[in-house]
Amino acid sequence: MQGPFVIFRLGHGTGEAVSSDQTHDFALATAVVRECVALPLMRRPPDLPPAIAGLFALGHETITVVDPAPLLGCDTGPAQTAEALYRAVILLHGHPPVGLLVTRVVDVLRVPGALIRPPEDAAAGWVRGRFDHDGRTVTLFDPGDLLDAQALEQAAARDRV
Repeated sequence: MQGPFVIFRLGHGTGEAVSSDQTHDFALATAVVRECVALPLMRRPPDLPPAIAGLFALGHETITVVDPAPLLGCDTGPAQTAEALYRAVILLHGHPPVGLLVTRVVDVLRVPGALIRPPEDAAAGWVRGRFDHDGRTVTLFDPGDLLDAQALEQAAARDRV
């Protein structure tokens, strides 16, 4: 995967102190990112799958917002906390328009390919590698593969019902 990358955080806490919170850092190639926006007022119709955080209007488009935290193994905590008010949505290129709900956008930076380690767990097909940034490990992933994982999880949930 080619950089530069948008680094974002998921989980409890601000992530300012590595040992005092329950956050995890992830990265997306900027080539797949359309823009980052402050969390808008979303609506959540009752029939949406659990991984869909809600919908919001941006100009003439309706954006579907996916909560990647459960798919990435993170707990973001209750949505009613003060911290939840300052979350962001990373909009991805493509149609239909999709956004990822994140705790915080941290940085945009270039990472030399030599510093990106291959994933340790080949079972997680959406992981493309890992690198270190500001004393934290950042997991680089492909949102297309992750969203495919979401679709598979939703199909499996429907089959269980």
